[in-house]
Amino acid sequence: RLAKAEAIPNLNGRFGVRRDHGTADNALVVGISLPLPFFDRGQGNIHVSMMGEASARSRQRAAELRIEGMLSDVYSELVTAQEEAVALRERALPAADKAYTATLFAFKEGKLPFLAVLDAQRTLFGLQQRYLDALVIYHAMTAELESLIGRSLNEVSQ
Repeated sequence: RLAKAEAIPNLNGRFGVRRDHGTADNALVVGISLPLPFFDRGQGNIHVSMMGEASARSRQRAAELRIEGMLSDVYSELVTAQEEAVALRERALPAADKAYTATLFAFKEGKLPFLAVLDAQRTLFGLQQRYLDALVIYHAMTAELESLIGRSLNEVSQ
């Protein structure tokens, strides 16, 4: 807009009083001038400004797409970690704990070797570690998502 406005010539006016010291006469002077832009109408500046505006819009859209992609990736990882943590907590860990308890009981009765108890215990500990890893990823992605949107997820859901 500025480049287009500068392409339109400005009307200049002058108003004043002139005194002739030789004759001691005073005269009122009025002048108007309007530059005529025959050779430079500011088209180059207008074109440069329009290209700069288009470039700024393009960079803004690229930044928006980049942020949308980041939001999508972080949200996808957050949902995956949550689903894994819930599945481990509700299904895998109780089953592994039950298997470990049963194996330990069978060992104490002399029905299974100690290696079976160690194997069940290793399975249980491995699932507990996966559960903790899923929780770590979930909370890290929650923090990342909150930093991208600039507010707490609790505020967004209300």
